[in-house]
Amino acid sequence: PDGQLQGPLDGLVAEAIASGLYILTVEQAGCQVADSVQVVADTLPPVSNAGLPDTLTCFSDSLQLDGTASTSGAGISYQWLSSNGNLLSGADTPTPYVDQAGTYFLIVTDSGNGCRDTSAVAIAENTTAPPVEAGPGQLITCLADTAWLDGSDTYAGSLYQYEWTDGGGQTIAWQDSLQAPVTEAGWYFLLATDPLNGCSAVDSVEVTTDTLPPLAEAGLPDTLTCIVLQVGLSGAGSSVGPQYTYLWTTSGGGNILDPPDQLNISVDAPGAYLLTVTDADNGCTAIDSVQIAENTELPLVEAGPTVTLNCVLVEWDVGDPNATSQGPEYSYLWLDGSFSPIAFTPTTPVDQPDTYQLIVTNNLTGCLATDQVTILADQDMPAADPGQGGTLTCDNPTLALDGGNSTMGPF
Repeated sequence: PDGQLQGPLDGLVAEAIASGLYILTVEQAGCQVADSVQVVADTLPPVSNAGLPDTLTCFSDSLQLDGTASTSGAGISYQWLSSNGNLLSGADTPTPYVDQAGTYFLIVTDSGNGCRDTSAVAIAENTTAPPVEAGPGQLITCLADTAWLDGSDTYAGSLYQYEWTDGGGQTIAWQDSLQAPVTEAGWYFLLATDPLNGCSAVDSVEVTTDTLPPLAEAGLPDTLTCIVLQVGLSGAGSSVGPQYTYLWTTSGGGNILDPPDQLNISVDAPGAYLLTVTDADNGCTAIDSVQIAENTELPLVEAGPTVTLNCVLVEWDVGDPNATSQGPEYSYLWLDGSFSPIAFTPTTPVDQPDTYQLIVTNNLTGCLATDQVTILADQDMPAADPGQGGTLTCDNPTLALDGGNSTMGPF
């Protein structure tokens, strides 16, 4: 015999542990009888092949393991095991699904001989998102109506892809651009994608606006007159503070007496005056204007024609009400040749030869006008001299009178 036994050999049962020819001998009363049996060994194990290593990524959150290169057929069973992974399904098939990194073991068993084989495959995980930094918040002002989003701190090489979107999901810059111009306030998002594992990360940045203009108040309209030779313009009501600057300018005439960068100024000419207020912090401006008029029109005045007083025309009303300004806003003053006031009406009677002056004043504007008239006189009495008298007699029945010494005409 060429086999191998273990354990007791004097019983009816013996344990063979190797292939070969085994002989059983039975003895009784000195007689022996023997028989033999051939034991053949069947210890060929099946083949377990757990497949190639693989990696979980963001493209797929699960993988199918491939044990199809293992032994297959009748009596072959499969069992997948893992202490640090996770089997989703198919643990008793050659191709199970897993969703976690780890080491997976495939046990293949041949039920015909009880032999088994084990193999392992490592599943890695690459779900690391790329770094992304959308940058600091940005501000749109009147000085800068475009804000530049800056994700430059994100850059980690040309491997990654980048995309800016607005709050509505609309792309606002070309692919792979880390900077993008925007003109509207809102939230903006920078998406970074790793094309190798499909993983993405997003960061946001807020763009705000400061375009509130300051207040500009140039004040109320006013009027220059013959007595109001300059007026003050006040910017009271405008924005005040260290960030505000002021500038007065003119349009259509005007003349500024003070430095134009003051809040309050004086002017002495009619025209439109514009106050520009600027907020140095955001560059925004506001403009208000005020109109300064001028009323320096002289009143009408007419003292009347030159007239000669005589023994018939002993008095004359100087002045012409139809050619002289009339109204409650006007005052009148008549002066004689010695500049003494004689009347306060548009016309006045005079009976003395002299030069008379009429002053008409507009009490609202202070404007005045003068005119004068000269009144002459021809009031000398004529001389009447009938000559010497005489006596009429019979011899001299007529008498010639001689008025030759009287004032001679014509009259």
